[in-house]
Amino acid sequence: MTPYLSELNPQATPYSAPLLERVYQQNTNTHFSNWLREFLVHSPWQQLDFENNSVKSLCLDLADEVYQYNRALNQEPAFHNLSHFTDVCLSMSILLSQREQVNQSKATSSAWHLSEQDAWLLLFCAIGHDFGHNGEMNHVPFEIEKKSTELIRLFLTRKLGQHDAELMMQKIEPIVWSTDPKDYPNLYRRIQGAGQYPQKNDCLAALLVESDLMGSILPKRGEDLGLRLAKEWSIHSPVASKNVASSAGRLQFLKIVHFLSPHSCLVGMDLILADSISQLA
Repeated sequence: MTPYLSELNPQATPYSAPLLERVYQQNTNTHFSNWLREFLVHSPWQQLDFENNSVKSLCLDLADEVYQYNRALNQEPAFHNLSHFTDVCLSMSILLSQREQVNQSKATSSAWHLSEQDAWLLLFCAIGHDFGHNGEMNHVPFEIEKKSTELIRLFLTRKLGQHDAELMMQKIEPIVWSTDPKDYPNLYRRIQGAGQYPQKNDCLAALLVESDLMGSILPKRGEDLGLRLAKEWSIHSPVASKNVASSAGRLQFLKIVHFLSPHSCLVGMDLILADSISQLA
């Protein structure tokens, strides 16, 4: 296990909120690309690596590009910053630590069973999902998510050439676009309506959305992150800023979120979410 995940035993789940709070609190390295490079030599990524894994180098190179982009800003957004990128990669790693148990479950739809290639694609999406975020809210659906995927497309085209970049983008775009909060209900509806037969890409999208939200669901860290988001929105969206900083606004947010993947349920995120709601209701 990485130093960050050393307290977590994948077989001793569900995890408690205080335990996960401690794991996130250790995550203080804001040199994103250096952090990722060190992070990937440990479990679970060491076990997920495979021969000729081209996506691993793409992950490291994209992390370098994201880091350099954010370092060049006059000021990073208060929430969508390098700390958020490391949080999401950490969250994804916690969820993927349950991969073997989920894959071995006959009671779980095979669409939730992840290959090593699926895992690395998800990490790549976690690294790039908010690439270029300017701290504003979407004025039209997927506005910021499309900006991120265009930056990813430019990056992949330089690395792979246009043809191979477009093939990879066909998988990446719907996963990254799913992180638009207004699209959560559509994603949840597709997964829940599919019963035992959800689409694979919807499952991958759900895992990215869950990774994006995990830190915000925790009672203490979530409240702090809400205040950071309020600060980020204060200039461009003062009404939304005031709402997200309030207890009522946080409760409203928690009630629209669902943790549907078997990975997050094993971790215990559905239980933590229910407890966070009960503390505010």
